[in-house]
Amino acid sequence: AKELESLFTSWFKRFKSSDAMKQGTLNEIPTAEAFALEPFICEFFEVGLLEHKRLQYVAVSPDGVATFLHNDEVVVACVEIKTRVSETTQTAALEALEAHG
Repeated sequence: AKELESLFTSWFKRFKSSDAMKQGTLNEIPTAEAFALEPFICEFFEVGLLEHKRLQYVAVSPDGVATFLHNDEVVVACVEIKTRVSETTQTAALEALEAHG
């Protein structure tokens, strides 16, 4: 029961997103667009809440669903995008962009 209460607290008692969380959310769109262009990705779909056909109380909310090639077989997978927004990471990314185009 204590674990369930902890889950509910983490889901429903978060009052607002931090600045880093807001920036990470903004980064999801260009990250998803870049991911969809990777050569191993067959298709990428942005999705909302996905529920089990028979067990409607079982659901996930990924950032997307992708089909990709693995060992010459098409596989379907949920995609969850996480981005880093710290100053160090941003600086490193900009330096890599300058160095490698």
